[in-house]
Amino acid sequence: MLKVYYNQTILNVTLNTSLETLKNQLNLKNVYAAKVNNKLKELTFKLHAPINQITFLGAWNAAAVNIYEASLRYLVAMASYKLFENISLHFTYYSSSSILVSFPKEITFLPEMFQKIKEEMHLLVSQKLDITKKKLPLEKALQIYQSLGFGDKISLLKQKAPSFATLYFCQNYCNYMYQGLVPNTSYLDKYHLFYHQNGFVMQFVTPFSDEKIPPFQQEPLFEQMLTQSLAFKKTIQMQNVSQINQFAKTAQSQFNLINLAEINHQNQLQQLSAKIAKRASNLKIINISGPSSSGKTTFAKRLQLQLQAFGICTFIIAMDNYYLPLKDIPKEKDGISFDFESIDALNIPLFNQNIYDLLTCKKTTIPQFDFVTRSHTQKDIQTHNHIILVEGIHAINPKLTPFIPRLQKFQIYIAPQHQLSLDFHNPLHLTDVRFLRRAIRDYISRNTTILRTFEFWDSVRKGEFRWIYPNQQEADFVFNSELIYEFNVLKPYLIPLLLQIPETSKYFDKAQYFLNLLSFFKSFDSNLVFHESLLKEFIGGSPFYF
Repeated sequence: MLKVYYNQTILNVTLNTSLETLKNQLNLKNVYAAKVNNKLKELTFKLHAPINQITFLGAWNAAAVNIYEASLRYLVAMASYKLFENISLHFTYYSSSSILVSFPKEITFLPEMFQKIKEEMHLLVSQKLDITKKKLPLEKALQIYQSLGFGDKISLLKQKAPSFATLYFCQNYCNYMYQGLVPNTSYLDKYHLFYHQNGFVMQFVTPFSDEKIPPFQQEPLFEQMLTQSLAFKKTIQMQNVSQINQFAKTAQSQFNLINLAEINHQNQLQQLSAKIAKRASNLKIINISGPSSSGKTTFAKRLQLQLQAFGICTFIIAMDNYYLPLKDIPKEKDGISFDFESIDALNIPLFNQNIYDLLTCKKTTIPQFDFVTRSHTQKDIQTHNHIILVEGIHAINPKLTPFIPRLQKFQIYIAPQHQLSLDFHNPLHLTDVRFLRRAIRDYISRNTTILRTFEFWDSVRKGEFRWIYPNQQEADFVFNSELIYEFNVLKPYLIPLLLQIPETSKYFDKAQYFLNLLSFFKSFDSNLVFHESLLKEFIGGSPFYF
């Protein structure tokens, strides 16, 4: 018999008892994964160790939600294949924490087709069909993918060239989803679909929505940015990892792809600067907001130069300099942890006084915060008819500068929205690249280990849903700070950091997730990255930080 420690109780189970069997014995609902001795496992996992410390995970946990979401993608792909075998589909992340399911432009996806997929999904869920995980020799897996017409999966597998490949089978259908899957289709009864353009939108529970499907909110600017990002990738034929890896072969081809990505940034900057120039005579302040590691600081400096070329003088204020002393930082709900993401963690009265002084051409003393020493210094500043350029996670929050009329503000939201996929059924999470950027920057520039970055990240993400995302529609312009090549460049920096996470750490599984993800990418030479590139903010060597 094996011992199981669960929720302060000790259970005895037989060898090879599955986590699903144990879950059912415990009468647990809405559970999609578990941690066994600190390692993330699918519910089909069979226990074999003499001692097993188990924590079951549901919609409150990001890893479990990833498995549920991947399973929904599997369900959609299976339903579509059963009905329209020769029509491919593409999953991409969309606004309001949803997924956009799209079809080739040569296919007219009619509302009747959408209704059939909905009905087929409902039928598959009601049938409680087992989803079986199998490890097959590479050649066998490639043959199966060939029969299904999954050319993108074939290209990726050939590049990685493992001896074996994992596939998930359900009836006569099979596919592979990167995050893992639930044991059978009956788990997948919590989703919402609606028809949208040449496809449909799929919603599901998130870890930050109280285990409910969040209401869909139209975000026109954000949706426009995602559409433009996808269109750019289709234009340059760079929608999945295997296509990007083709550019890893030579330094010249790497440089060409890097150049394409940087041209895309420059084009956005030119469009933005032209918009600002049209309103410059009425502007007092330009606010730049976005979630952590979006590249706000370098972007602000590049925008400043771009505007100077239009004859517009600006002065940059970084909101990171306005954090209150630790004793004055508000606490989380637990009354113990500090809520550094709250707008109330900032010295807003001092910030507004500084802004007022600068706008009225008075000398003012602004704080300077050193992230390495965690100390404040001060600096005397005076400007003459400059537009103030503010960068920080709360910059477009109306609460920040209430004394400045809205017409005298230009608001910018920046975030990396890469719309990139391992293959057309496995989109990369939009937040992954931000975490990886931050891990490198924290280590190189802020004397912070990757373990500490992991520890902060949950709080950062909660803060984004509370403080940043609700205000993104305040933006007049959305800047997509993604760089299509960055996973390839970041990989050599990240591998040694991620390998530092011990098996005993609760972040070990997440580190393994990133290591596995990065294994699909071929490395690029970071020396080829442009000196003024936004990516230099994270890997070091930016001329903006002399």
